[in-house]
Parts: sequence; C-alpha cells; structure tokens
Amino acid sequence: MFIPQNIRAILWMLGAMASLLSVSVFAKFLSAEYNTFEIMFYRSIFGFFAFLLILLTTKQLRSVRLGHFKQHFIRNIIHFTAQNLWFYALAVLPLSVVIAFEFTTPAWVIVIAAILLGEGFGFRRFVVIVLSLIGVYIITGPSNLPFNFALLSAILCAVGFALTIIATKYLTKVQSVNEILLMMTLMQGIFAGIIILWVGELQPLIMDMVPWLVLIGIFGTLSHYCMANALNLADASIVSPIDLIRLPLSILLGFVLFGEKIAAIVILGTAFLILANYINIIRKKDNA
Repeated sequence: MFIPQNIRAILWMLGAMASLLSVSVFAKFLSAEYNTFEIMFYRSIFGFFAFLLILLTTKQLRSVRLGHFKQHFIRNIIHFTAQNLWFYALAVLPLSVVIAFEFTTPAWVIVIAAILLGEGFGFRRFVVIVLSLIGVYIITGPSNLPFNFALLSAILCAVGFALTIIATKYLTKVQSVNEILLMMTLMQGIFAGIIILWVGELQPLIMDMVPWLVLIGIFGTLSHYCMANALNLADASIVSPIDLIRLPLSILLGFVLFGEKIAAIVILGTAFLILANYINIIRKKDNA
C-alpha cells in the first residue's frame, strides 16, 4: 500500500514523540532505585545493542564508517551532561515542569547561535525568546517553585540540548545519522561507566526494574531514529508541530501516573511555550 511521503514523516514523528514521552516516564519510575549515572549507563548499553539490531535488520551496518572522534566526543560530553541533568530534574520536579523547560531549547539555540556563530537576531527570534521567558516565569514564579538545584538542572539541561543541536548540525556534514547515534550510545555508556567506577558503586540489576531499564534504552534510541527519519522525509515545519502535543500530554501523564496536580498556572505557562515553539517553526518555514 502506497503511503504519501508527508504521512510517513508524520508517522515517524508520532513515534519520536511517543518514545520521548516514554523515556521521561520510565526515567521517573527508575529514579526511585537508580541515580542518574546508573540510568544513563543502562540506557546507553541497552540502547547501543538495540540500535545495532536495527542496523543489522535494515542491512545498514556495512555503510557505517566511524571517525571524527573529536567532534563526537565534544557532542557527546555536552549531551551526556544535559541528559543527566534532565534525569535528575525528572526525579525531583513534576514531569510537566521538566518537559516545559525542555521546550525552551529553541530559544537557547537562537541565543547561542547569535553569540557563538554570529547569526542574525530578527524580530521573530526575539518574540520566541520573550514568549519562552514568559512561559517559564509563569510556571516557576517565586510563588510557584522555589529556586533550587533541581530547577537549575532543568534550565541547564535545555541549554545543553541547544548546544547539542548546534554540534549535531555540524557533525551531520561529515557523519550520517546512523554513525552519530551509534557513537552516542557507545560513548555515553563509556562516560557513565567511568563515573560509576570512579564513585565505586553500581546498583545491581533489580529484577522488577530490568524491563524499565531495557525499555528506556530502546525508546531512548528509537526517539532519535524516528526523528531522523521524519526530518529526512519532510521539512521540520511539517513534522515539528506534532512534538508540541508532548507538553499537554506530559501534564496529563504526570496527573495519571504520579498524582501530580494539574495547576492552571502550569497550563498557562505551557500555552506560552507552545506558542513560542510554533512561531519558531513558522520562522524556519519562511526562511526555507
């Protein structure tokens, strides 16, 4: 049966969104028993073998050419740090709040690209930043959430994800998505393993938690794979709006699975963040 290319892209993006939501839920469950480095270690190891299986079954492994280790190292150190901060924030803060902060990443990309790469700073970019700041302030205002390390982690992880996007943009000029993902799971597993060895403690596998550890590895890698396929089939302006559904869904999942309150203030702040991301997507479409 023939499926139009844009429809296939949307289906891949739905898979990416579902995978990202799944990872956030699994990480919150796992945080009760494992620290962030342990979660990253198991996520990367299981993710590495899951992606290796994908490459084998799709007969793409032969085309993988590893190289450019310095660029991979820089990208993965940044992403590894951001991911650990994200996992820590998920363990302490409401699910919806952490995902909301993650949606400030496009605003950080604009700021960092302007500072480091000298990219222009037009009116729409300014609006994206302002709306993002308003959304975050509404959610985390002084009367809502106290400023602590968990909140700082949520902020810094978005900055780290923005730096990762910029690093990935340059790495894709010399490496395929398959090579980037394979190196990501391998390197970040090694990073986590080194830290665990240095600390001298690794929580043994808890049988009840093994399915969640396997699933977080599979879905973590699958989210990148699905998104790469979606963006390969269609423009970001077509597939990116689907990810905006993740914000309201995180509020609902937090309520159903973890008993988190659905605060009107969080919904209002989320609306500003969704609007900021939508304007950013439209801006990219106009610039295409």
